[in-house]
Amino acid sequence: MFQSIKAKLYFSFSIAIVVMILLAVSAFYFLNRTQAEIEQILDHDFHLITNALTLEKLLVDIETGERGYLLTGNESYLEPYENAAQTIDHIFERLQADVSDHPEQMKQLEQINHLVQVWLEWAVRPHIEARQGRSLEQALNRINLDSGRQYMDQIRQELAAFIQTKVAI
Repeated sequence: MFQSIKAKLYFSFSIAIVVMILLAVSAFYFLNRTQAEIEQILDHDFHLITNALTLEKLLVDIETGERGYLLTGNESYLEPYENAAQTIDHIFERLQADVSDHPEQMKQLEQINHLVQVWLEWAVRPHIEARQGRSLEQALNRINLDSGRQYMDQIRQELAAFIQTKVAI
């Protein structure tokens, strides 16, 4: 088939070059695919952590609005509370969508949601209602039970564990 050594060398080098080109193209393809997967994972994690931190900020807004109103009786202080209370359910829905494929985090999120609902129902709203009755003393007596702070401390711990679980995955 090949008449000379020169032809045999050209053929061998041509095969080697074609193999190297194929390897380079394959490596480039797999690197790009891996990079896209990593970017997708990071984007997902970023949104999840951002939503978790947004939830924490909304809870602080509720707490701040509640305290401002309790201290002053001025209903304009309830605006951050009302805005945040309207947004919390939406944030929980987004977080549930983000962790729907991770049962452990879904369980953590359900616990956080439960704690938030209990905190709102048994600490925040009763404080505001007591103050709306124009009884600062009654509102302060409820606050002195310290249940609101205990709930918020527990919520903060659960949120930190939730975020840490995502970072560990």
